[in-house]
Parts: sequence; structure tokens; C-alpha cells
Amino acid sequence: MTVPGGRQVESGKTVISPGKTQKVVVNIPTKYIKTKDLYTKNVEVETNDPDASVVKLAMRLRVVEILAITPAQVNFGKVKPGSTSRQEITILNKGKDTITLTRIVASPDSVLSVAPQGERRLDPGKSMQWEVVYKPSLPDDRFLGTVQIETSLESLRKVVRVSAEVVSN
Repeated sequence: MTVPGGRQVESGKTVISPGKTQKVVVNIPTKYIKTKDLYTKNVEVETNDPDASVVKLAMRLRVVEILAITPAQVNFGKVKPGSTSRQEITILNKGKDTITLTRIVASPDSVLSVAPQGERRLDPGKSMQWEVVYKPSLPDDRFLGTVQIETSLESLRKVVRVSAEVVSN
């Protein structure tokens, strides 16, 4: 937790004079928050006030998705070895700034690919389509792969899970 201003008396401790206020900056990483509902995080601040030795701050937020991918997962269903299956994904920039999609990688690349390749700029409110192509070579009870999307924003990366069942008949 960061307390800008205020007088630091010891490492990690800040003095707030009586009758004064202090801004407290709280950073909440949202990478693993998957809910679209209201999210609550409690922060405890220790004080030397005998009447309130711990002050609890309740942070409430709603995580807004900047880059929306539809569908969120690709399932090719039952496919035969040697066949080619294709499915389109749409990437929508719901943010306020242009985002550069720096890399889109399909894995494992021996049977899974994505097109088009290369860096792409995505303006606010705009969307682009990519084709995910799956070419299984051998029967496999269950195939699991991924399409990883990297952007110009270090904290903004997306993963689309890809699945299929490869049947011999």
C-alpha cells in the first residue's frame, strides 16, 4: 500500500497529524478476477489510535474487460484425423485507447494455427476476426491447445482455450 504525502517515521509507517486527512492508494491486480459482478476487497490499516487500532477499508469494484474475445473458448467437437477444422474468433477493443496486438500464437503449432499473422492495431470500439485452424494427424481422445494473444500493454494478455475430440470413424 502506498500513502503519498504524510511523514514517514519508520519503514512502511506514515504519520498523519491530528485533524488531517491522508490519501491512500491501493492497487488491486485484476488479472485473475473472472467475475463481471461487483468485486470486494478489504484492506486493513493499522494505527496507533487506541479507539481504532485497525481501520478496515472496503474496496468495491467492477472489472471492465478492455479486450473482449468471442467465443471465449473454441471447441471443434468431434473431428477426424487428416481433416481441417476452422473457427473464427473476434477480438473487440472495448477500451478508450488503440491497442496493438503484437503477437498471436497457437500452441501446439504442429496441429493448430491462427491467421492472419503479424502485428495489428485495434482502435477503440473496433473489432477484428482471426481464423483458428486445427489439423489433427492422429486419433486422440481429447485435444487441448491454446491461442495466446499478446498486446502492447504489458499487463494485457489473453488466452483462448481450444479443444476437440479426434475420432477414427
